[in-house]
Amino acid sequence: RGGEAEPPEPAPSDNLYVKDLPPGISEEEVHATFSKVGSVVECRVLRWDNASGCAALVRMASPELAARARAQLSGTIHDTCLQPLQVGLQQKGGESVPDHLYIKGLHCTSTPDQLRTLFGRYGTVAWCRILPLPFEPRTGNVPDVAALVQMSTPAEAQIAIEGLNGRTSAELGQPMTVRFAESKQGGPEQTDAKPNNNIYVKGWPVGFPDFLLQSIFQQYGSVLRLRLLDNPDPEQPTCAALVQMSRVEEAAVAVRQLHGRTVQLAVPPMHVRYAGKDQGNSDNLYLTSLPRSVTENTLRQTFSKYGEIKRLRLLQQSGSYETHALVQLATPQAAAQALRELDGSLPNFKGPTLFVAYAAKREGGDNRDSRRP
Repeated sequence: RGGEAEPPEPAPSDNLYVKDLPPGISEEEVHATFSKVGSVVECRVLRWDNASGCAALVRMASPELAARARAQLSGTIHDTCLQPLQVGLQQKGGESVPDHLYIKGLHCTSTPDQLRTLFGRYGTVAWCRILPLPFEPRTGNVPDVAALVQMSTPAEAQIAIEGLNGRTSAELGQPMTVRFAESKQGGPEQTDAKPNNNIYVKGWPVGFPDFLLQSIFQQYGSVLRLRLLDNPDPEQPTCAALVQMSRVEEAAVAVRQLHGRTVQLAVPPMHVRYAGKDQGNSDNLYLTSLPRSVTENTLRQTFSKYGEIKRLRLLQQSGSYETHALVQLATPQAAAQALRELDGSLPNFKGPTLFVAYAAKREGGDNRDSRRP
């Protein structure tokens, strides 16, 4: 960053470094993208602030899968950038400007050059401008931006509206870069620790109680001790855990059966009500009791069957184990139907994918783990 020369790419391995990811992206969303190529062993998002692009470290199940993911995904735009555009004539003084277009629903990483290229397929673009946000985002959920485009004729403007309004373009947004990362050497998540009855677990969703994790490991033997570890980054939706089995043989089976596996967990029903103090009949809905790891994409899929989603925003609750959300639909009728059908229903939640490895013993034979979360 900051104009520094790109360092030489490390030798091929199972570890990948991904940069130029959208602001606010979650580990679940990165994991889902790379899982389309093959099994993902571990995934960690790296953030600098709430509004800048992110990076990630992704560990695939083999160097061959890592090479395939690098070839298929580098230079592509992440799915979280892709959303339907709203394209119409610009309004000035209550009247339409026939050759000026107003575009909503652009991802914040879109560029004027991308916009010019896209609209240039429908005619000659006289000029275009992406409008700055009127406020500084306070969370990782950076809102969409709007833009203005002037076509050379009103006829070309109409053609662009017909071709792009309500459609998703895979050409708008920051392309991600995928390259090999340094191979891990003796790091805290190294899986070549000597077999013992202590296990280190990553990927457990924040807010889910320890007895649920214990029940998963009890399928493979007796659990003597289990402790959840706080994530040093409070914005992350997952944490780590230490599990002590009664015998090494039981730990060996648990590591073999659970490492890289997605486990299904029961979640409480979500609650949906009208937003605002009066809670009257409107097109705005307020959602509570959502898992911390829920994503905007997941909620968009849930509410898309009720028509156009004008606005969707996750509201992270500091110090809370749940997430809230605001959803604005196109009409009060659509919101009323969504409220009737979704209030008290189970949210669409994909269980966590666990990283499970032997924990490293301390010097002197002490079985307590020396890892840090």
